[in-house]
Amino acid sequence: MKKSTDYNIQYEFNTSFSEVLSDIFWPKKCIICACRSPLGRKEALCDDCIGAIRRHSMNFVEPDRHFEEAIAALPYTGTIRDAMIRYKFRGFEYLKHTFAAAIAICIEKHSFDDEYDIICPVPIHYLRHRDYNQSALIAEELAKGSGFTLIPDLLIKTKNLIPLSTMGYAMRQASVEGAIDFNLNYDIIGKNVLLVDDIYTTGSTADECCKILAMHGASKVTVLAACFADMKGDDYHADADNITV
Repeated sequence: MKKSTDYNIQYEFNTSFSEVLSDIFWPKKCIICACRSPLGRKEALCDDCIGAIRRHSMNFVEPDRHFEEAIAALPYTGTIRDAMIRYKFRGFEYLKHTFAAAIAICIEKHSFDDEYDIICPVPIHYLRHRDYNQSALIAEELAKGSGFTLIPDLLIKTKNLIPLSTMGYAMRQASVEGAIDFNLNYDIIGKNVLLVDDIYTTGSTADECCKILAMHGASKVTVLAACFADMKGDDYHADADNITV
């Protein structure tokens, strides 16, 4: 079956009356420009910003990595950053549609249709006190609009690390080593894998995940991230306590 990466995000509307009613009284604001999103749209994006997402995106092709490239949709700044903090730490689960949509727009022009077999998220440790794995929800949304096989538990986080936002580059590299394991219930030998992350900063976590996937037979791995951040701006854990909802 031919896979499709056309997520149709511009046209994905709520069909439930209660959801539309909710939009009337609690309208979604575009995470990029903060204007009101069209009534009934699942994604917190306006038409103008949907058209501009590719101009915001970044591709990272770096030497000595275990992935082909990393494609990141949105800069982790301003209102986008606030939205990601709310999504990760404040339970704004509906934003999964928005971040999945941004990624989907960025990969529409890539030749992923017949190249990639599996999509999986960067894992979080079970001791992390969150209602959900934010990367897993984004991966699930992307899988719905494609023919990729979603395996949410392909990778396992074996160490409950302190927040990476408190570390410099070298410490991040060292801390994630050995923190990811492979779920031996699955066979990915010869398969190409899309790995979904929320924020691409140094690429340390993504690279460790890709190393494990390659060790267990993956032919090729590409990283898809909702946001990209530089080190000096990577303070979302500290700021999460100060964001007002």
